[in-house]
Order: sequence, then C-alpha cells, then structure tokens
Amino acid sequence: MVQTMIAPNEGPPDNFNIPAQIDEELKAISRSRAYNTKEFYAILERYVMDQKIEVACRAQNGAIRFCTRCACIKPDRCHHCSTCGRCFLKYDHHCPWINVCIRFNNYKFFVQFVGYAWLLSVFIFSTIFPFFITFWDTKISNVCRILVTFLFVLMFLLGVSLTFFLTCHLYLISKNRTSLEVIVGPPVFTYGEDKHAFDLGIRRNFHEVFGTVKWKWFFPLFSSQGDAVRFERREEVQAVAEEICE
Repeated sequence: MVQTMIAPNEGPPDNFNIPAQIDEELKAISRSRAYNTKEFYAILERYVMDQKIEVACRAQNGAIRFCTRCACIKPDRCHHCSTCGRCFLKYDHHCPWINVCIRFNNYKFFVQFVGYAWLLSVFIFSTIFPFFITFWDTKISNVCRILVTFLFVLMFLLGVSLTFFLTCHLYLISKNRTSLEVIVGPPVFTYGEDKHAFDLGIRRNFHEVFGTVKWKWFFPLFSSQGDAVRFERREEVQAVAEEICE
C-alpha cells in the first residue's frame, strides 16, 4: 500500500506541454464568439507535427486529445483526474480509500495491495471459522461472541468484495485495458473505437504490468514495461508477424 501511495507522480513529457504563447492563442480562439474548432485543432496538429509527437489515441471527434486545464497534449491512455487536478500517464482510476490516483507508476503496486489484502482476509476468515462454528456450544462471554461474530462477518464481506475487485483487475490486465477505458469508453483512433487495440495476448499484457522477472512479481519493486507514453498496439504486432511470414 505504501508503494502505491508514494510512487512518483509522473505526468506527460515536457514536449507535450504547450508553450504559453500557443496556449494563450488557443484560449483566445475558445473565448471568441466565432469559435472555430477547426482552427483550434489545426494549431494542435501543427504543434504535434513540429515536435514530432507520436499520438495514436484521438478524441471522440477524431481530433488531437488536449487538456485545457493542464495545457498539454495528452499521450495515449493519459487522462486528467478532476480530484487531483492533473494529468496522469495510463490513468486507471482515482482510489478514494487511499486518496491517490492509480496509474502507470503504481498500478502493479495497487494490484499487489488488493491481492495481499485478499489473502489476509481469507487467512483470517479460515482461522476464525472453526471458532465461529463451535463457540455457540461453549460457555464464553457474550462480549467474545459478539467480537468473533463481528470479525467473521467483516472478513467474509471483505473477502467477497476483494475477490470481485481482484478478479476484475486481473481480467483488465489480461485484456490490457484500464478501468476508465471500460467505464467511459474504449480508446478512439483515426479508424474509430477499438477496445482491443492494446491487447497483445495474455502473457505480454501481464508482462507489461508486472515485468518479465518472475521473482519481482510478488514484491513491491517497480518492474512495469514501457514509458507510458507510447504503447504497442495489436495491429503493429500483426503487421510485424505478417512481414516475417512473407
């Protein structure tokens, strides 16, 4: 849990941040009564080309994804958190329980935290279960009965909820998707929506989050692959495979 909370909050690279002059120009266009979206996004397209920025994901209207609050071009899978007030790379969701955003830098730690919390709840539940069954026939104080019952019910509910939560995130990892991409909608590209765009197969999807060094999978050590700015896509892998076959 500690690693989840203290992992570096890395935002988009510097070249994704719009210079103040261009930002003022964009604000002037958006404030104008004759607001021209084509002119607005043409400036962004020009900036992306000048800076040689690679972005595959697009807005719903097919334009460059731009955060007006952070004044930056959004890298693929990057989103703005309204609670934290900034953009995060490979944003998954904002966790209210630990008050931190779950994103590229701490997603592995978050899944580990949920997984180990689930194991702990299962261990406590299985340990207390025999006492819960037998203590009704033994002479113990009512206070002890209440405490054991409370702990039994608490661990049962916690175990069930964590089972569901952990299963959901393991499924998302297997499909290389984020919670936001499921709730809000799949990523959009020049050819349209594609929820399987980043799905490289279960093994590679898992390695992208946990890395390829197996012993690191179980420890709070950063081992996720990639730079969280550019993500390999399924169509790129298929294209390489076709070239090899030819």
